[in-house]
Parts: sequence; C-alpha cells; structure tokens
Amino acid sequence: NSRTLGPKPYRGAFLPSKIKEEKFKEKIFYNGDITNFVHRGSDFKQGLDVQRTQEAKLQQAMDDDDKEFYQMSERDRKLFLLKEKCMDEEKRKVDKEYRMDLMKTIKENDKLRDQERSNKMITVERYVLGRQNNAIQLKEDYKNQIRDILETKRKGHDLLAFNNALSELKRYDEMEANKLDELNENIQQKQDNNLSYRQCLKIHRDKLRLDVIDQVVKEKHDKEMARQQWEDTNERAVNKDRLVKRGLSKTLAEKKQVELDKQRVDKIAEEKKNIENKINDYYEALHKKSLTDTDTEKKERLNKVCADIQYRKSLERQMKEDEARRKNKVDMYVRD
Repeated sequence: NSRTLGPKPYRGAFLPSKIKEEKFKEKIFYNGDITNFVHRGSDFKQGLDVQRTQEAKLQQAMDDDDKEFYQMSERDRKLFLLKEKCMDEEKRKVDKEYRMDLMKTIKENDKLRDQERSNKMITVERYVLGRQNNAIQLKEDYKNQIRDILETKRKGHDLLAFNNALSELKRYDEMEANKLDELNENIQQKQDNNLSYRQCLKIHRDKLRLDVIDQVVKEKHDKEMARQQWEDTNERAVNKDRLVKRGLSKTLAEKKQVELDKQRVDKIAEEKKNIENKINDYYEALHKKSLTDTDTEKKERLNKVCADIQYRKSLERQMKEDEARRKNKVDMYVRD
C-alpha cells in the first residue's frame, strides 16, 4: 500500500474540523518547560494525560488522512498532487512578488531619505540660486500666460481683450525696466560713495605728506641756521677776512634760500588750503546726503568718519612727539 505518485501530501489536509479546532484551540499543559506550569504532582499527571490524548487524536487523524488518500482513484490522486504542486508554485510566486515589492519600497524609501538629508544640508548658494531660478521661471510663466491670452483673444477677434493684454504686457516690461534702472542707480550710487570715500582718503594722505615735507624743510632750515651761528661764533676770531667773504656769499645764498623756502611754504599753504576746502566740501556733501540716508547708511558713514578722525589724531600725536624729540636733539647740539 505504499504511494508511488510522489511525496506525501500535507498532513492535515483531510483532518476533520473538530479535531483541527481542538488541536489549535485547546491548550496543551506540558510543553517542556515544567517550571512555568507544574506546581503539584497531580497537575503534572493531568497535563501529561491531556497531552497524550491530543497526540493520540492527531495520530488517528493522520491515519484517516492516509487511508482516505489510498482509497482515492488514480485520477483523483493525480489531481490532488497537481493541485498541491500548483498551490506550492503559486505560494512561491506570491512570496517572490512580495519580496520584489518590498525591495522596491525599501529602495524608494532610501532615495527619499537621501533626498531629505541633502535638502537639510542645503547651502546658501543653492538656496539663492533656487530663489533666482524660481523668480525667472515665474517671470517666464507670466509672459507665456500673457502671450497665450493674446493668442486666444486674437483668434477670437476680441480686440478689447487683446488691447488689455497688450497693455498689461507693456506695463510689465516697463516695470521690469524701472526695476533695472533703480538697481543700476543703486549700484552707481554705491560706486560713487566708495569713490568719494577713496578721494577723501587720498586728500588726507596728501595733506599728511605735505605736512611732513613742511616739517622737514623747517627742520633743515633750523639746522642750517644753528650751524651757521656756531660757525660764526667760532671762526670770527680766526680768519676775519675769509669770514667776511664767506659771509657775503652766504648772505646772498641765504637770501635766495629764504625766498625759495618762502615760495615753497606759500605753495604748501595754498595746497593745504585747497585740501581743506575739498575736505569741507566733502563733509558738507556727506551732511546733505545723510539727510536722505537710512539709519544703517548713516551708521556706516559715521563709523568711517570716526575711524578717519582717529587715524588723523594718532598721526598728529606721533608728529608732535617726533617734533619734540628733534627739538631736544637740536637744543643739545646748540648747547654743546
């Protein structure tokens, strides 16, 4: 009575429903973990008896299943085995499709997670470029929409709507042109402000340079006069004739030098006056401009002017210290 048509069928396929319910509903007491259920010897024996009865019922159902299978006709057996095979293949196919869908879902979730992570780490440049691209795209969409309206109204011979759309398009173009003009004016104004600030700095540097030149000329003249006085006091008794001749030549040279120094000093004073006039004009223009500027621009300009004044004060202090140091040296030289 052995089977010759293939493997044994799934045991329990022809199991009666009552035994199935008892098998899956009734709780078997002894399951190998004695400490969880066994508290007294009677309970253990009762649970063991229940388990043995359940095993006997299951064995009887399996025997009935085999007996029913053996009592089938040849055709029914083949159909049953074919059905079991088809069910296994269908189950395998469903499992494969489920796994493929699951892998696809996992990959999509990974892509979404990477995209969210990249969006979280977005940079300022990408944000600005995105905003610019959005503005450009909105502008193009608006123009395309107006052109579509023009095209549809032109086809429908609606002149009023056509003229309205045309005027709207012209107004938008004028608005864009005005925005560009304002932007260019702002850029030009900033460039002019920077240029005027550079010019003011250049004027201050020229003034400081002229002050230094004037100081050097005065010191040179003072040294020459001190040296001449020292020579006059020391050489007058040695060689009076030679001193007289040299004194005449020196007197002429000194007169000429004094005239040159006077011209140079007058020129420097005139340049200083021009520079001071330029500075006054610059500050007056700044004052006029500050009446129409915003608070931030006023604050920036005030900081620049304060820094410039502080720089000039430090230079003046340093020049005074250098002048005092030179005077001390000249006094020591004359005293010796």
